[in-house]
Amino acid sequence: MKIALIAVRSTFVEDPWMFGTLGLWYLWTVLEEAGHECDFFALDGDELPLEGYDRYLVSGVSAQAFEIRRVGNLLREHGCRTVVGGAHATMHPE
Repeated sequence: MKIALIAVRSTFVEDPWMFGTLGLWYLWTVLEEAGHECDFFALDGDELPLEGYDRYLVSGVSAQAFEIRRVGNLLREHGCRTVVGGAHATMHPE
């Protein structure tokens, strides 16, 4: 399976790498060890891929909630099979 790992754009800190995307990086390793092909996209600089992947895994923290929702809506509009995770999604799945 080809999987896009997506870290949403930082909307609350000047340096987006101040808080790394440890959850996505962990999943990247586990998924590749299971035989999946993964690509990582940090939307602070990368474009959001809207095709070419079987699954899209999106992550962010509560301060990025609006950005998570925006990215999720774009992926949904394009028919992308998406899983949203991270601290905010866990606490507020709606």
